Amino acid sequence: MVANFSTSYFNYGYEKSSSDRIENSSVKDCYSDPKAKKTIALFYTCTDTPCDYFKQYYYQIQDAVKEALVKTGTISASRIAKIEPIISSKEIIIYVTILDFPTIKNTFKVQNMKLVGHTLETSSMFIVDGDEEDCLWKNSYKYEPFTAIAFCKTENGNICQRFDRERIIQNPDNGVPCSVLMTPLKNIFRYSQELPLENISEKLTHIEISLTSPSNNMMFNLTPYKVTDVTKVNDDASNSLYEIMIQNTKLIGDTLDTIQVVGTTDLSSCHRKCAQSTEDNCKSFSFCTYDDRVECFVSTNSNGKMVNDASCRTYLIESLTKYKKISLKRFDNIDESVPFESSLEKCASLCSNSESCKSFQFCSGSCSLAGYYTDESSVYSESCNIYIPKVLDRFELTAKWIVEDVFETEVNLNADQCAALCYHWSDNDAVCQSFNYCPAHAKTPSLCHLSKYSIHDTNEKLIHSDTCQNYERTKRSENGQQNTEVITKVTHSWTIFGIIVLFITTGLISGIVAAAAYFKYFSVKSDAYKIFNRNTFSWTKQLNDEDL
Repeated sequence: MVANFSTSYFNYGYEKSSSDRIENSSVKDCYSDPKAKKTIALFYTCTDTPCDYFKQYYYQIQDAVKEALVKTGTISASRIAKIEPIISSKEIIIYVTILDFPTIKNTFKVQNMKLVGHTLETSSMFIVDGDEEDCLWKNSYKYEPFTAIAFCKTENGNICQRFDRERIIQNPDNGVPCSVLMTPLKNIFRYSQELPLENISEKLTHIEISLTSPSNNMMFNLTPYKVTDVTKVNDDASNSLYEIMIQNTKLIGDTLDTIQVVGTTDLSSCHRKCAQSTEDNCKSFSFCTYDDRVECFVSTNSNGKMVNDASCRTYLIESLTKYKKISLKRFDNIDESVPFESSLEKCASLCSNSESCKSFQFCSGSCSLAGYYTDESSVYSESCNIYIPKVLDRFELTAKWIVEDVFETEVNLNADQCAALCYHWSDNDAVCQSFNYCPAHAKTPSLCHLSKYSIHDTNEKLIHSDTCQNYERTKRSENGQQNTEVITKVTHSWTIFGIIVLFITTGLISGIVAAAAYFKYFSVKSDAYKIFNRNTFSWTKQLNDEDL
């Protein structure tokens, strides 16, 4: 970049992490376009050593990843904006944010000069059809040393010339007008080696990091088993991941709705703890920075109790960040859902807080809560978009083995849409444990197969595939379902206990009447819910099958 900047460092009483040092010295603010950077998630498993063991190597992991990226020779250090490891008991996820490389013209100083004609008459001179940037890129593939490049528009065409600055001879009156770029690095060959953002994911698949134990010099080598592009580009949302930031406040831990979590090092990791909660029900979090420590509190309540603390800030999660937009689509038949006026964020919040809402449709200020999304259930629309939950991270890629026994097949879905379909499936008592996904190839559409089984079920027949992949629910996702069932059972148990008390205190007849009314109510409510769910959220072809 042409502009200069300086950074002052102060001693805050604690060590700054590698990510903080990278972020403080980064030029990411030079990129106003969010598409000028990518965030890639690298997934590592730990075989011989529990992943928790590597928490002590947090900073060393950051440095090892940065070194591995730079050693590829295709990603310069200045493009690495952030490295954030998230270490759990069974897995390490490292989030790496990489910037696009700037145009060469804006990187070095360019001077306008009038050069003597014979200065341009050398073997390194050639004609280009484009502008200065095209001239610079053609010279970026030249490895021999030079300290200046001239771009001159003449009657014979656009001249592109590289030479040493000592040979520059100017003639302000009769010289050839040129743009001259000074190259203090002797050449600009490094730019031709930089990897474009669209190819970053593939390159990072082969990144291996090496760690050395400071106590016994034991070596650890980690290679990612999965690399995923998790870049978030805000389209209809605001530039923030949060609705509201409340200054100088901290949530109060109560072990019910709000708890303190450990293992956080900065604001991003605290937010990620909230975003990756077991049941995806985290509504707010607080992050505090003290002289000797940091603290992170997460809560399932957006109106939790708070206290004043000048070292803390409280954030409310924006519901819209939990959904993925499917542009220019609307549901073909959504008559059962009554549309209402709403903002996009309010629509997302209502769907997020509704157990029956599996997706929602937003059309120019009109919100409609809906059921499962499939390609068959939707049509093109110029004024509508459909939003589905982001749940692909609730599944883990198993291998090239896929399950044979499937109960539902859909076409023309991507992996995110297939994951959302599987995650929220609750029709005919079938619980989707995994799905096979076959990406589109040539004229063959993509295929999404839902299954009640996973590849770990002993009696399930597996098929090897070079084109399809299987995704199964993570343990975190399964625990979320089990926790919901336990809460429901406990609630019903306490309700029944209350009826028994009523039975004792009001007499035999009133107790029987109350109990009968209670179970009748829940029976009717359950049946009504099933009917509502089937009529509202089932596909046309399923309703037709039921009529046969």
